Amino acid sequence: MLASAIAIVGGFLIDGFGGPPLPNAVVLIEGERIVAVGATGEIDIPQGASIVDAEGMRREADALVRLAGMSPNEVILASTKHAAETLRVEAGVISPGKLADVILVKGNPLDSVLYLQNVEVVIKGGVVQKFQRELR
Repeated sequence: MLASAIAIVGGFLIDGFGGPPLPNAVVLIEGERIVAVGATGEIDIPQGASIVDAEGMRREADALVRLAGMSPNEVILASTKHAAETLRVEAGVISPGKLADVILVKGNPLDSVLYLQNVEVVIKGGVVQKFQRELR
């Protein structure tokens, strides 16, 4: 049986409409819809809600490599391209004609998926949402 609500907590939320990024965010989902978004402490999480720790999701990628034997490339594909295919959304790959939703990380995530934590630039819909260093 599914929980009546799901709360994704502790993530870094990028607003697809150009709003400022929100660190340590909470996204509250009821049924198939997002019902609240805000910083930790601003959103009331209902009793009995399933809690998804966004920080734990980053550790999960490393566990898939180290414990399940997946390659970093397989983990990245599973969380991007294959997830988008499953959800039937136009996302998950970088190629001409696709949405300009891109992250740039410091380090090669094919060497270690932990480099995915080192986000330097986030581009959503062709607009830079976050950057850690000067863009050229």
